[in-house]
Amino acid sequence: MCSFIASSHSVPVVRRKFSPENEYVKFVLLKFNQDSFGVISNLANMCGSRRACFSSCGLKDRRAITAQEVTARRVTAEALSTIKLNSVKVGNFQYTTTPLRAGDHSGNRFTLVLRHFQGSEDHLNAGMQSLKDRGFINYFGLQRFSTSRTHLFGKAILTGHYQDAVDMVLDGLRRFPGNNRANAYRVWMETKDPDATLSHLYKSHSAERDVLHGLKKHGAEAYKEALGHITPSTLSLYFHAYQAWLFNLVASRRINELGLQPIVGDLVLPASAVNAVDLNDGSVEESAPAENDSASASGDARCSEKSKFSKVEEMLQVVTEENISEFTIFDVVLPIVGGRSRLPDNVVGEWYQALLREHGVEQIPAFFQFYGDRGIPLPGGYRHMVARPADVNWRVVHYSDRYASLVLSDLDVLEGKEEIQSLPADEAEYRAVLLEFSLKTSCYATMALREVCNVDTSSSHQAAVSKRLKSELAQTKLASEKQQQQQQ
Repeated sequence: MCSFIASSHSVPVVRRKFSPENEYVKFVLLKFNQDSFGVISNLANMCGSRRACFSSCGLKDRRAITAQEVTARRVTAEALSTIKLNSVKVGNFQYTTTPLRAGDHSGNRFTLVLRHFQGSEDHLNAGMQSLKDRGFINYFGLQRFSTSRTHLFGKAILTGHYQDAVDMVLDGLRRFPGNNRANAYRVWMETKDPDATLSHLYKSHSAERDVLHGLKKHGAEAYKEALGHITPSTLSLYFHAYQAWLFNLVASRRINELGLQPIVGDLVLPASAVNAVDLNDGSVEESAPAENDSASASGDARCSEKSKFSKVEEMLQVVTEENISEFTIFDVVLPIVGGRSRLPDNVVGEWYQALLREHGVEQIPAFFQFYGDRGIPLPGGYRHMVARPADVNWRVVHYSDRYASLVLSDLDVLEGKEEIQSLPADEAEYRAVLLEFSLKTSCYATMALREVCNVDTSSSHQAAVSKRLKSELAQTKLASEKQQQQQQ
């Protein structure tokens, strides 16, 4: 892994005349264990620009080495090329007339390392072959819901349980023991005083501060008004998590009760012809209109959204007795319930309606359109129920240095570094599995791994695993130091 020198000063802004041909600069962003949003925000600040002027096809995992294309409006390649950020590289600059938007890419290529593999290679091969041939249930990954139960926030707000939503947002303060947020939570629980609680929080932007400011302005019990202070982009994340949760619940029941075959009434989008579409994904990403054309840009975005949905609806088909033999489970889509998506005309559609009735929702389009009219589009969409990765490869490697980098990053390849060679099995202390596969947009590699490894992929379980491994490493290091002292 490469380490880069951090720069503590901003880059002088290069002034130039922009034309439609060079309105946007497109570049590749390579980052190591960094948050996409934070890195792009830092790039914007150091260029003297705004975060809203930068856009991409989506966010990449933080705990990974990732490469993705980004566009920036009215920013020069010269300004970007001189920026130095820790564990970040930019390059491959070219000018273009249009920005990237969420969903513009066709998918992602993954290279994954599963270290300390202790299982049977026969079982590994069987699991990988099953993944390659049969695919996996296309759940929304746990990244969609985070560790703070964002889907429950969304459910509470959308169904009018505003006090519950406020309590859940502020309850998030206690998830940070030993810092200012924990102190703020203690003050809130003891006093219910928004002003006193705010005095213990930093001025950085957060949903907790937004809600507390709302309570301070409108009154201690003005829960609905307080929630209105949360930014639309954050509210969108809550609402989309709720919609994704509904999808996951129905997908599980659909597979468990009806199996892996299409049934009459299912909705289908041939997997070979189109990626299923979740129009919600495009509503979170903000684009930057020129100073005097925000209205036209907003109108263009709405027209684009309608056009996108119309194209999908044209391709959407319903399974009948006559055409059921033409489709497989890979063609079946489930709706992401929203103001415009339709439910299948079978028992699956009834499950959706029953779930929503349990949550107090009777009129689905009107329910989701309410927030759409307030600048938070919730049109919904369609998502393939089962996904199948492409270009799947795997192999077992043997190694002895537990800290060894077992794969080359894109930067390593450009710098001509040699591929790591596997040791003979009888000379190696450890085994690892190297996996490579491609997934279509909005599919989660963690959900594919879940099928192969048959392990809990929740953040709490993975945190526990990391804690155990750190403890084992510390014990190994201590034992090694004692052994060295005894030898001396």
